[in-house]
Amino acid sequence: MPVVGMLLGISIRRPEKSQTGKPWFLDSWFYYRFVFGSLFGYGTAVVCYLIAPDWMWMYILDSRHVSWPLMVYVSVMYHVLLFAGLLIAETMLAYRRLVWGGIWLLLAGTTLICVVWFSRLWFVGTVSEFYRGLAVPLIQKSPFHVHAIGIIMIIVIFLGICVFTGMYRTSKQAFGR
Repeated sequence: MPVVGMLLGISIRRPEKSQTGKPWFLDSWFYYRFVFGSLFGYGTAVVCYLIAPDWMWMYILDSRHVSWPLMVYVSVMYHVLLFAGLLIAETMLAYRRLVWGGIWLLLAGTTLICVVWFSRLWFVGTVSEFYRGLAVPLIQKSPFHVHAIGIIMIIVIFLGICVFTGMYRTSKQAFGR
């Protein structure tokens, strides 16, 4: 989530403080970015958790044994990390290259995790199904056999790109930079 916040913070422009008189965290563009990140990041996670909770824990935890305080903590941390990414990008706008370096570093770390734990991401099921080799691949040999999570990811990525592009163009037209 920090990388999403940093990407939104550095790419979606907003008016300078001198134009609005408000600090960045009270600006409406901050809320647009925060809501976008929450809907597409947190919203997707909630839907995927409802469909395949053990997959969301990457088969490290059995979702039947996860306590509600841990679920509340994870829910809050999604938003805290998104806010942290927006904060980092906003406070370091003068150092754009450093922010982009941080984004690339976080993306490289995320890619490494996906490569190392590919089987935990590719196969969807319960903990017992995963360890017995019975979990279903996200996409099977036929393009018509796609797990519901795969379909959700395709839709969310498409909608996210459309909304992000619209926000980017609107902010660029409004504020130039």
